[in-house]
Amino acid sequence: MSINDELLEQVYHENCPGCKVDRRKRIQTGLPIKELICIWVVVLCVGEYIAYYLYLYVKNRINE
Repeated sequence: MSINDELLEQVYHENCPGCKVDRRKRIQTGLPIKELICIWVVVLCVGEYIAYYLYLYVKNRINE
């Protein structure tokens, strides 16, 4: 085995977060639909909270 082969060989450590990400990227092909849906739900929930807060703020300003 030459030095170049040793440098190119992938070594994965069990509890390393970077190694887990690299493995997931090698295995997964296409769009990460599951992760995108999760992020989309969080964004919708936060946006709803902000819209409700702004609604109450404007409502209170009008009633004053």
